[in-house]
Amino acid sequence: MAASRRLVSGLSVLDDWSSSACQADRNVIYEALFAVVDGSVFAAYDILDVLDETGRPPQFYVRVKDGLGTRIRMHRAGGFGIVYIGAPGRPVGAAD
Repeated sequence: MAASRRLVSGLSVLDDWSSSACQADRNVIYEALFAVVDGSVFAAYDILDVLDETGRPPQFYVRVKDGLGTRIRMHRAGGFGIVYIGAPGRPVGAAD
């Protein structure tokens, strides 16, 4: 089993998005975030746009359903952050 990770950044992104999202969409995003925490995200979801830019922490987009997903940034020491929640295809730097 993979080591547990913790959410260390991006809570404001989650709060902003969840204020206007329906309960069903919030539920699937929360499930995906828990999958990042427990390390099962790569086995349980379609992963798009894996980015490992030189000098920046790696990012990937987790598709939870058609038209909805979240971009995650992996940090050192077991942390991760939410960069973006919404449809795929948004420019990578848009919510940095």
